[in-house]
Amino acid sequence: MNKKGFTLVETLITTAIFLIVLSILYTFFNANYKNYSSTEAEINLQEEGDRAIEKITEKAMQCSKILQVVDENDVTVYDHNDGIGEIEKKDIISIKSIKIDNVFEESKYYKFYLKENKLYMSTDDTHTGILIAEGIEKLLIKPAGNEGYFQGNKGMYVKLQLSTGRKNGLKKVVETEIYFRN
Repeated sequence: MNKKGFTLVETLITTAIFLIVLSILYTFFNANYKNYSSTEAEINLQEEGDRAIEKITEKAMQCSKILQVVDENDVTVYDHNDGIGEIEKKDIISIKSIKIDNVFEESKYYKFYLKENKLYMSTDDTHTGILIAEGIEKLLIKPAGNEGYFQGNKGMYVKLQLSTGRKNGLKKVVETEIYFRN
């Protein structure tokens, strides 16, 4: 008998083996893709946090004092010029904005503020600043060292809580302690 082709059983067995191998490969590649995406999102968050900390550090190291701190409820908890605040020792607080002086230009300052999970820097109160970083969920600060007061303090501890913004998304914390040079 001369066979010129495959039987139905041979074709079905070949197809079944092919589908099993294909599902194994799909599972492998899908798992690697999810891992890659998760790692990429974590790296992006870390870069955003590092960029924000770098810019805050750059400007804070050039200043001599904190001028104003406004908490996340829009309450001024410290104002260097008006004497607001300093009633109690400060622990870490979640803030909406912070102003630090600019020692290179008289009566100028740098203001870092949060708006819609984005960190901006401006040199005035118009909120038309430069975008520094995205994904910033909270900006937390406290006076550096053991004094616990903003008045006369020569530094600050800064902590950023970052998030991808999605439900069950990634969260990251970046923090540093900065001492003023001037």
